[in-house]
Parts: sequence; C-alpha cells; structure tokens
Amino acid sequence: MLELLDLISSADFEAASVSVEQSALGGSDLTLVVSVDSHQEGDTPSRWAIRCHDPLEQHLDLTSSGSTIELLFSHPLLLRHNAQRGTLYFRGTPAAAPHVIGELVLAHESVSHGWVPFPAFLTHTPLAPLLEGGFGLLAEGPLPFISAYAEVLSRHTLSPSVVAVRGPVRWRSAAWQDLATPYQILITGETYVVAQHFSAQQTEA
Repeated sequence: MLELLDLISSADFEAASVSVEQSALGGSDLTLVVSVDSHQEGDTPSRWAIRCHDPLEQHLDLTSSGSTIELLFSHPLLLRHNAQRGTLYFRGTPAAAPHVIGELVLAHESVSHGWVPFPAFLTHTPLAPLLEGGFGLLAEGPLPFISAYAEVLSRHTLSPSVVAVRGPVRWRSAAWQDLATPYQILITGETYVVAQHFSAQQTEA
C-alpha cells in the first residue's frame, strides 16, 4: 500500500486522476481495481488492486474520479467504529425545544464535518416531543457525538446523563463484538472504505 501512496504523492502525479473501475467481494475482503493516470505525456495509466481487509463500511462510486488516494487513521466516519460508545439520557423541559434542536445540529456538525447525517445516533425523531416530555433517551453512539450533545443540553438547564460507556464495537452475527484493532479509512474521490487494513499490488493494464 505504501508503494501506491508514495506514487500518488510524488511530484509527477500532482495533476493525477484516480478512478475506481471495479469492485469485488471475496470472503471477508473487498478488492478495488483502480486506475491511476499521471496525465504526463508518454505515460500510460497504471492499474492497482487494493485489498480492503475486513471492511465494515463503504461507499463506492464507479462513475467519477479523484485526484489522490488517502489512507487515514482519524476521520469522522471512523468514530462509529473506533471510538468508545455511550448512551445519553436527559431530564428537564427546555424553554424552547426548536432552539435546543438547532444547537444539537450545530454540535453534531462540529464533530461530523458533513460526513455523518444528524439523525444517525438519535433514538427518536422528531426530537421536539421527546424534549418537551421532560425525560428520555436522546441518543446512542460514539462518545465524541454523545459528549457534544450533552454539552448542549447542559447549556439549556437540561440534566444530561451519559451511561453505558463501552469500547468500540461492531455488529456481527446478530450481536455486538468488541473491536480489538482500530480501523482505517481509504478515500478517493467519492469512494471510501472503512476496513481493518489495506494492501495494494500493481496489476497489468
């Protein structure tokens, strides 16, 4: 994988394009076939098979291209897989539920940066009836999101309570399983894959 990343980051590939041409699922792995074009005169695009080991989440776009390939160990999409998880309860009635909801949306975006939709970790929608009811379970999910929501509730004299904090988990075989190894994310253009690790090998064009 390092060979491919070094190639993409080299000076000759400053104007490169990366296209995902094919995807194939085999066993517990996902393989992406990508084409890397430097757009340098005389150069032929190279093809690479990227093996995504034990993928947990993916969005594949075979119609557009990116300008690079990123392999990241920190990203908003990794929080649901790598971060500790918590459950958020509250007690109290807000003076204006819509105002609280607006601040919850802003708090969510400060963590997600547009990668995770706001309702992802809420336990009830719409939120207004729940908040106006004075007590309930608001959200379950990664602790960075839960903590951001709790701060908003505290500012509005609602009493938040974060419970059931546990390590990162995944849903498999109808049960939650603890994750022993942090997951990584590979991004190129509109395509991303969250997996345990990645490897890449150049193939014939």
